[in-house]
Amino acid sequence: MVTFTFNLFPESEQVKLDSGLPLSCTIQPFAKLDAPQHQPKLPSATPRLHEVLRCTSCYSYINHLCVVGPSSWVCSLCGKRNDIRPLWAPRYACCTSSAKEQGSSLPQPPPLPELQGTCYEMLVGEAGPIYASPQGNPQGPAPVFLALVDVSRGADADFIELVRSGLFAALEALPPYTLFGLVTFGDKVCLHDLKAKVPCARQVPIPPAPQKGTAAGTHSHRLAVPLAEAMPLHALLAPVGAFKESITAALEAIQPQPPALQPPPQPPLQQQVSPAGRADLDHAALGTAHWSSIQGAGAPGATTTLNQQEQQQQQQQGDRRGFGATLFGVLEYLQAIKSPPFTLPQHLSASSSANSQYPAATARPAQGLPQEAALPDAQSPVRLAVFLSGPPDYGTASLRSSTAEASGSSSSGGSNSSTSGVGKGSSSGSAGGVVQQSAGAQNSAQAVNAASESGEAQGAALDSQQQQQQQQDSQAQAAPEPCNPRDAWMSQVDPQAASFYKQAAVAAAALGCCCDVYAVSSCAVGLDYLAPLPNSTGGAIFLYTSVDDSALPQDIYRRLSGQHAFGGLLRVRTSQGFHAARYYGRLFSDPQIEDLYHVINAGDSDTFAVEFLYGSSKAKPNNQDVICTPPTIQVAFQYSVAVPVPSSTGSEAASANGAAQSTANGAAQSTAEPAADTVKATATVGCMLQRRVRVSTYRAGVTGSSLEAMRSCNSRAVLAVMLHKLMRVSVLQGRPRARLLLLDWLVELETMYHAALHAPPTPLKTQQQRAQHLLRSPVDVSFSGAAALHPMPRLVYALLRSPVLAPPVEGQHGDLVAFLEHCWGSLTPSELACAVYPHLTAYADPDTVVCSNLPLSKSMLHPPPSSGVPQIPPIFLLDAYIVILVLYTSSCPSHIPYPPPQQSALRRSIGAIRQERKIAPMVRVVREGSEDAQLFFHLLLDEPAEEPASAAGQGEGAALQNGGNNGGSSGSSREQHASTMGSSADARGSGLQHFLEHVRLEVVKSLQ
Repeated sequence: MVTFTFNLFPESEQVKLDSGLPLSCTIQPFAKLDAPQHQPKLPSATPRLHEVLRCTSCYSYINHLCVVGPSSWVCSLCGKRNDIRPLWAPRYACCTSSAKEQGSSLPQPPPLPELQGTCYEMLVGEAGPIYASPQGNPQGPAPVFLALVDVSRGADADFIELVRSGLFAALEALPPYTLFGLVTFGDKVCLHDLKAKVPCARQVPIPPAPQKGTAAGTHSHRLAVPLAEAMPLHALLAPVGAFKESITAALEAIQPQPPALQPPPQPPLQQQVSPAGRADLDHAALGTAHWSSIQGAGAPGATTTLNQQEQQQQQQQGDRRGFGATLFGVLEYLQAIKSPPFTLPQHLSASSSANSQYPAATARPAQGLPQEAALPDAQSPVRLAVFLSGPPDYGTASLRSSTAEASGSSSSGGSNSSTSGVGKGSSSGSAGGVVQQSAGAQNSAQAVNAASESGEAQGAALDSQQQQQQQQDSQAQAAPEPCNPRDAWMSQVDPQAASFYKQAAVAAAALGCCCDVYAVSSCAVGLDYLAPLPNSTGGAIFLYTSVDDSALPQDIYRRLSGQHAFGGLLRVRTSQGFHAARYYGRLFSDPQIEDLYHVINAGDSDTFAVEFLYGSSKAKPNNQDVICTPPTIQVAFQYSVAVPVPSSTGSEAASANGAAQSTANGAAQSTAEPAADTVKATATVGCMLQRRVRVSTYRAGVTGSSLEAMRSCNSRAVLAVMLHKLMRVSVLQGRPRARLLLLDWLVELETMYHAALHAPPTPLKTQQQRAQHLLRSPVDVSFSGAAALHPMPRLVYALLRSPVLAPPVEGQHGDLVAFLEHCWGSLTPSELACAVYPHLTAYADPDTVVCSNLPLSKSMLHPPPSSGVPQIPPIFLLDAYIVILVLYTSSCPSHIPYPPPQQSALRRSIGAIRQERKIAPMVRVVREGSEDAQLFFHLLLDEPAEEPASAAGQGEGAALQNGGNNGGSSGSSREQHASTMGSSADARGSGLQHFLEHVRLEVVKSLQ
């Protein structure tokens, strides 16, 4: 869960500076608790929040590092001695030293989980039931899955079929109590009735964007009719279990929007509205929103035949992809989740621990305790899945204008559409309107502050307006550099359109809505501008350059089948002498509560980074700051999770309604008082909505030697922290500046290591004498004296060659960098190391491993006798995180089966890798010398890079990008951009040895 960059902390600021490494850690707050060191020694009941002791000085939770006495205990972080009040004395009596000295003949109670393992969990309040009525309608805060599908003219039949397959996979992955919603959009928004026997939808037109120079405001973002007036949210959503057949029928009916220039004629209103739907159709929506029974639910209306002039006019209008207005309307639509039936009734959310001997847990924390203990109102967690075939080009917040498209290349349809050019006046004015409308006619700051005051983690997860404006300005100055003529529009996007999506991300986070973006296009979709949506809400970006090789169904199934924490609150406490100063990742500081951070949504592998500074948080660090006590940190993560329970009826449902089931993360079970009066005898419980607090406490050693600190470092954790820093620098100062800083940091690290390794036995008087002494020893750029740092030069070299830092090359996908930055920013240190520098393993046959973690060099394929490899391996397995390649060399004996048998150790290894990944990696088996094997050799990063013209994304380059874009990895970048070294100091085409020689020369210069 927590990985330090140092296993031995430098004892002072000066020792840390001499080590050249950042004092940081990576945190997986929702990691699976299956490791032995994280589990209690014996199974115990999960305690409740009010049953666990907390320090009255630093408010940390009692843990296994604390010293517990008969009447008091000593905090492991601040060292304060706290009294054990009489109410808590019986619980902790068995943990005192006097109790342990008693005879073993007395029955001993089970050990307390908070004093047994590194990590434990607590229940907050009572579990809220989510149950279904006899008609199949869930009651309570049931999870919501809402799909926004692009059916514009740019979405061809192949794209629709791919999305349909992905949504079928989503139906299989989602629990039966999940509420499923379907919204399609083009130049109109269609709300699909998933409970109807015949597929039908209500349509709401999307108004065109205002003309350039028109004063735009809140109303410029509005649809013709608010979606809530066209169809209430509870009518749009259907439980997966009860309406699976009708949902499947609606998905089958989705079709692309017809190329009609004018709206088709509508039948009389009496024919538009069915008898069942006429009663709830609001009078304000008449004439613009209507029921329509359709053959293709995504394409209402008739298709007309267009003459040549009309076809030219249609081409000038673009794909008419009105995503901005649709997003605005949906966020305004989702305001309904804050009220019944999407919230827990008041009498259910209140604590029912009146019979407990401990004080009841209330919504407000006890006096003197921080507000992280507050219990937010339970509401439905929402996941918004957006499927795009191209950039938004119609209505509000258009990234690409249709008029400029006509002057460039025309659209080819579907995922292969290509356009260029944009008019700056195409976007609708003020971006603040989306926040005002989606937050209920309030500005963003008021909405966030109000949510924070009420204890809602979703709304308080945002930075201040000043910080947002600075980030907007910096991103507007550093527009993405298009390297494809079809993506030229990306450098001309209206700043108001970019600001719109940032403000929409604020509104989505305030709703606790997690946004996932699935983009299928061979050209840029504009992920640089859409990325704030998933970044601010804990979502994910999936990029596919082709329909044929995409793994969208597998990815969406993996995404939805795993358990996620939502509405998270994160706090990191430290012992005296240092403090948490900077946070990196998809989390946001609370605008009111200091050192409290919000996580809208987190999976078991989502990772954040924290940087520590010496001294107090109130004072500036200096070289004299030291750590007097063993460095200890405690991570407290409060979150909500939906826990499934077995289906039951009658009195069994009433009993299950009060049961607090353990999560799938390995926590022990605990029960609560049943609330039999809350569920009808005919209801069926689907799941429990639990609020939990996970507490993890870690301690490291201390060293006064910078060399020992280097030897205790974790190079993968250092890489993760440095990547977060570099991505922030790249946004604010540009990619060339980030490359230069990374190279300078490696040179400085090598210099510090050389100075520590060859330090004179006695201090020398002058700096010149010290330099002469250090220059007598050769520079060791491979860190042979510190094994922990040995991988660092290769990782830095590979990162410099990656598209994240390397200059763009011709043919590079316009969204590749934004996609990789999003994916890499949430990977664990081990996953990131694999994505940056792929793992190479040699096999003697499909069942025998020769060696692993080999250098990515061609010499490994045919090693010389001096390499130490016992035999020439005929098979190699290359794991590049999102692509897995198996190469049969030319020296492979003919008796070795090709491809590897399904039951072989090689296949089992590939299966294990695929199982642990949150994306679906592409697997290919190739032979050396074939055209398909070019991909394997492009991934041998230690070799000199090829010229850009030879790696412009042709052949296997496109195949790797297609298959390797399923969640983000270096795989696609490795093949397509093997020629981009990224270092401003060395020439394009240099390999690892040339790079290391350049670093060595720079170290010698710095020592002189």
